[in-house]
Amino acid sequence: MSQINPLANDFDLDQYLCQVLREHIKQAKRGRNLFHLPKPEPIPIDKGWDHFHLSPEMFIQIGGSSTFKFPSQTCHLQAGEILIVPRQLAHQETMHDGDETFCNLVVIAVEQRLSYHITIRDPQNKKRTRIITFERMRTSRAPAVEACMDEIIQAQQDDYAFNKDATKSFTLGLLTLLLNILEQKKHEDEELNEKVVQCMDYIDYHIGNSMLSVNVLANWLGCHPDYLSKLFHQEKGERLNNYINEQRIALAKRTLHGTNLSVGQIAQSSGFQDPAYFSRLFKKRVGCTPVQYRKSSVPP
Repeated sequence: MSQINPLANDFDLDQYLCQVLREHIKQAKRGRNLFHLPKPEPIPIDKGWDHFHLSPEMFIQIGGSSTFKFPSQTCHLQAGEILIVPRQLAHQETMHDGDETFCNLVVIAVEQRLSYHITIRDPQNKKRTRIITFERMRTSRAPAVEACMDEIIQAQQDDYAFNKDATKSFTLGLLTLLLNILEQKKHEDEELNEKVVQCMDYIDYHIGNSMLSVNVLANWLGCHPDYLSKLFHQEKGERLNNYINEQRIALAKRTLHGTNLSVGQIAQSSGFQDPAYFSRLFKKRVGCTPVQYRKSSVPP
């Protein structure tokens, strides 16, 4: 597949992702093994392994290559290949240029939402990468996307006879499901200002980063922080800082019920540098401490 230019004014992420999916469906039907599937493993206590998701995440390499490091595994992803990172698998990514500039697509389904974006090497600074555009949509089929990724990962761990047929079947199912969802896409939040939608998308993906702030968002969107805060409040009826903290607390609630991480680790992975502040804010917003919430019987 030829290299794209996501910086072009007429670039359409949905259209391009559909094109990528159709090509990979063809390859899968021919029996080509497209996927790299690292094995699930516990989240280490060591610092540096705090980046993970509660849902599986899919990377589609378009140009260049990526090296993914996991606590006890390493994966090299070449152009045309796909990586599915299992739930709660901590990982680090290093990007490399090759004959073509580094570029990949990232897809993740969380609850009823499907989010995807494209990352390229920054043409202004070759040492950095840039996430060019986000898209997200609410769809009742997002859990099916998660389930397909889980099944592919599980098939890889089972005996070889099952693995070979099941992986091909679930691979085609996943790619076809994503293509079908995108072809029938109805934009959510279409009445909201475009900058507000982009802002929410950026927050969705970077919520675990403690550096996420109004200033960072404004810089990424190319506007003044005061303007962005006022615009967000006008469109959503709440302050941007408050929205960021709400999303962080929501992530912490899911992590408390979905993992055995300590409260300090959960604070860090939810974007809070200070565990004590996290606990105070959690109790203020939820009505109980993180430890008490974890002991409750009903997950969020």
